Amino acid sequence: MTEFGEDARAGNGAAHVIGTFGLGGERRGDTIEWQATNDMGLRSFLGGRYLGKAGLPMAPNLSWSGPLGTKHQVIQFSTDLEGKPLTAGR
Repeated sequence: MTEFGEDARAGNGAAHVIGTFGLGGERRGDTIEWQATNDMGLRSFLGGRYLGKAGLPMAPNLSWSGPLGTKHQVIQFSTDLEGKPLTAGR
């Protein structure tokens, strides 16, 4: 969290927040291709992932842009079978 705060204050465009997320992976040979997904918006801000798992009502996702609009995030990365991140050159 500290690094995110420092990056955000410095205007670093590479800084991002994913919060709670869904994670899936697929083994391909000696690597695992991972994909983390998240919808960041009003529902997420109000604990929607946890409320949904508990079967409780939650705020809707909002489709417009702006501070309360939902942003869909997908982060993809690869690891070896032991979970070590792979470099781009491998």
